[in-house]
Parts: sequence; C-alpha cells; structure tokens
Amino acid sequence: MVFCKKKTDKLEAFRVGYHIIPEWLKTELETSFYKDKHIEINHELKGKAEIIIKYPTFMAKSGDWIVKNTNGQLTAYKHKEFIKLYEVIYDDK
Repeated sequence: MVFCKKKTDKLEAFRVGYHIIPEWLKTELETSFYKDKHIEINHELKGKAEIIIKYPTFMAKSGDWIVKNTNGQLTAYKHKEFIKLYEVIYDDK
C-alpha cells in the first residue's frame, strides 16, 4: 500500500530572513517570558547577516521556517524538511 499525508488546515508559516516577520509571530514573541531576547543578528557571515530567532523550545536561523500549528504551537523546520511537508498556497513575502 502507498500512503500520503491528508490535507490539513491552512497553517501560517514564516521563513526567517526571507519574509517580513508576521503579526502572529510578533505577538507571540512579545507576550512570552523571553520578551526582547528572541531575535539576534549575526554579522560575522560573509556579506550577509544571519537572523536567529530563539524561543523556549526551539531556535530558527536564516532560511529556516517557523510554522504556527492549529493548536497554536510554534515549530521550526529546516527548508528541505519544510518543502517535503508543506506546499505554498499563498506567499505574501
């Protein structure tokens, strides 16, 4: 037998360093107990700043995706893993 994942509800996603930080993520970062300590910018990379978003249970760097699941929980994925699991329906960058 061959199986594939069922279609799920539409989820909000954000790619670190590629998209403007969406309101749902700003709100989450501002209301947590790590307030004002979530976003770092590393200028040591060659010609490009790396953005790092830290949250109590994960860390996402430039190129990684942050997904807001249907239960409101945030999950971080590397790009290769994200494109295997999700398809883009609307990209407003």
